[in-house]
Amino acid sequence: MTGQFDVPGSVARRHYYNANGWPTVWFDGESFIRGGGNYYQRFLAKINEASKQLVPLSVKVDAQLNSREQRAQIDVTVNLAENVEFPEECVIRMVIVEDGLTYRNRNFDRTVREVLSDESLTVSAAGESQIVSKSFPVLEGWDPTNLSVVAWVQRESDDPGRNRYVINAAQGDIEPLLPVIQSSWGEIKLLFDPKSETFLR
Repeated sequence: MTGQFDVPGSVARRHYYNANGWPTVWFDGESFIRGGGNYYQRFLAKINEASKQLVPLSVKVDAQLNSREQRAQIDVTVNLAENVEFPEECVIRMVIVEDGLTYRNRNFDRTVREVLSDESLTVSAAGESQIVSKSFPVLEGWDPTNLSVVAWVQRESDDPGRNRYVINAAQGDIEPLLPVIQSSWGEIKLLFDPKSETFLR
């Protein structure tokens, strides 16, 4: 998105994909659709094609909000089901997106709020796992209840046939951190849910 919600990271991504026309939608970093027409049928065909592909790894996103510090902690787990070829080309990427934003009387979901720094994939053999941990501040004007994290593993290769290919991706909501509060007699511990403002056993 351009305008008041522009962030340097999203501008860089537009240049990365040479997205000089709107709308431009890329699928797995390999092919794109640009311009108008019957969006539903064109997108559905690409999505169905991508969903049939087998992938060698899974991506899982866990994110928690510390409302007291106004920071969120992210853990991205990559599990390898098969060996990954050319692992030195692979990077783990993460963006923070927000739903429900309004711009020029239009509503937008999945608007990029922040692009986090890349991390190299350090595993390559089936059965191996890698966890990437990041934290970031939740800035004024952001609605934490509408924030989520998108993470994906993407290739950066000199080979045009592999470059930009997204191996797999995942999205996870940012959940409120439930602090443990110990009772005065030191026996029973309760969890406090800031959303409902109630204690949970």
